[in-house]
Amino acid sequence: MKNIKRFLSVCLSLIMLLSSSFVVLADSNETNEAKEANESFVSLDEIAKYEDKMYADSAPNEIVITDPVAIQKLATEQGFPDVEDIKKLTYTIGKVGQSALDDEIPQQRAGTYRTFISDVVDQGTGYKLVDHFDENRYQGPIQGTYTYSRTDTSTYNATVSLTADIVSAGVGFTIGKSYTKTDSVTLNVPSGKRIILKIWTNYQKKSFTVYNEYSSSVGLWYPQGTGNAYKPVGLIFTQAEY
Repeated sequence: MKNIKRFLSVCLSLIMLLSSSFVVLADSNETNEAKEANESFVSLDEIAKYEDKMYADSAPNEIVITDPVAIQKLATEQGFPDVEDIKKLTYTIGKVGQSALDDEIPQQRAGTYRTFISDVVDQGTGYKLVDHFDENRYQGPIQGTYTYSRTDTSTYNATVSLTADIVSAGVGFTIGKSYTKTDSVTLNVPSGKRIILKIWTNYQKKSFTVYNEYSSSVGLWYPQGTGNAYKPVGLIFTQAEY
C-alpha cells in the first residue's frame, strides 16, 4: 500500500513538473505572438498623450493635436496622405451608453469546456482597428453636423487556438455578432482649407487567459496562452485638417 501511495505521489509530481515546464516554454513564445496579434488595434490612451491642452475645453470627448511631430507620427500610423501638410488632427469619440457595455450572455463556469478562458479583465473602450475605416473628404467653406452608421462584428485574437464559443462564454458577449452603430460629428472647415474625415469603430476590449485541462482525475488546469476580445460599442471620428 505504501509503495502504491509513493508511486502515485511520484506520478503527480511529474505531472506538475511537466505542466510547469510547458507553461514556462509557452510564456517565452507568447510575447511576440501576442504583440503581433494586437498590433493592428490602437488605443486612444496612446493618442491622448499628444493632446494639445489649448483645446482641452473645446469638447469633453475630443482630443486635438497640433504638434507637427506628433501629427506626422499619428497620421502616418493611420494612413493619412501628405502628413507633412496636416495642420491639426482632431479625434471625436462617440459617447458610449452603459447598455452597450452590458453582458449579453451569461458567463459560463470553467468546467463547461476542457479548454476555457478566465482572468477576464475589462480594458475599457477607445480601441480601433487601424486598417478598417470609412473615409470622406471635404473642401471649405463648410459647416454642419453629419451622421454616420457603421456595421462591424465582435472579434478576438489569442496566442493559442480556441473556438469563438469558448471566448463568448468567458467574456459575456457573442463573438461574430454584428453591431450597427450610429453617431454624429460636427465639421467646421474654413475657406481655403480641406479635411479628410475617417470614421472608425470604437471597440470595448477584454483581455483573458486561456486554460486547458491537463487531467480531469486530479483536477489539474494550466494556463496555455492569452488573448483579447473586442466588441463594437460606438464610433470614433478623426479629422485631418490641411
